[in-house]
Amino acid sequence: MLPSERAGVAPPLSESVGPQFWAGLVYLTRDFTDRGYFAFRAPHACEDQPHPACGTDTGRIGLALFGNLGISFPLEATQVPISLSILDVAQFLDQFVGKPGVTQWHPFFSHTHFLTYDREAGAAEYRASVNALFSRCGHPFEFVGDRIERRGPGPLHSLVLGAAFRTGDSKLDEFLGDAITKFHDPDPKERRLGLGTLWLAWERLKSLEDPRPKHKDNSIAILIGKAEPDGPMAAELNKDAEGLTYIGNNFMIRHSEVGKHPIHSDASVDYLFYRLFGLMHRLLKGTGRVR
Repeated sequence: MLPSERAGVAPPLSESVGPQFWAGLVYLTRDFTDRGYFAFRAPHACEDQPHPACGTDTGRIGLALFGNLGISFPLEATQVPISLSILDVAQFLDQFVGKPGVTQWHPFFSHTHFLTYDREAGAAEYRASVNALFSRCGHPFEFVGDRIERRGPGPLHSLVLGAAFRTGDSKLDEFLGDAITKFHDPDPKERRLGLGTLWLAWERLKSLEDPRPKHKDNSIAILIGKAEPDGPMAAELNKDAEGLTYIGNNFMIRHSEVGKHPIHSDASVDYLFYRLFGLMHRLLKGTGRVR
């Protein structure tokens, strides 16, 4: 652990991934290449014994990377792509990684043959290395499974990711799951789509208790009453529900008509998502529809 990390000094938070992270990623790919990890999916066959791999076919990785993302391989520290492309590269290369297991020394060429690989262990090591680099550079991203996602503030991030919905309405569950997935995408455009999907879920939730057309006010009143029996607190939840409904109707979230207010900043997208998600989670948890 670095001295600054031991002292609890966090780097400035930035979603713009640039030269510092890219340089670290270039180093990681070279290190993993030298240790044979990328030979898992891109083996360079031994000339004397054509079946075992004795290294990495970087040309094969280069074809795949350039064909899909327009980036050359091996990566060059001086050729820094745009922020989202850097994240794409880090995620794309994950598929090539496996940890060498059984090896065999080949005396004729004085090199090592890689006979077996552990995909799970290799991927875990690669993802942990990339996540540590994100942390050291102050970027709010991380590998979650085989996908790079954006992290929000600790407690709120945990609340959103840890929610297990069982609303009894499959369409509402679908909206909620889709909203969460989009909101954790590194692309700000996808996060705005996630906010819109969450508002669709809100409109759906408001009809859970009384699905009759034009009875949403009655339905949400029943829902709040079931979730919060305390009158003063129920009144505050109702105020919040009315305020969020107003925002959904008057800002460019799920409506795009002339006269709707645009949301200019990504920070406002975060604020509105967490605010609405918090209220929905409270109502669903209060009625036994989420763990």
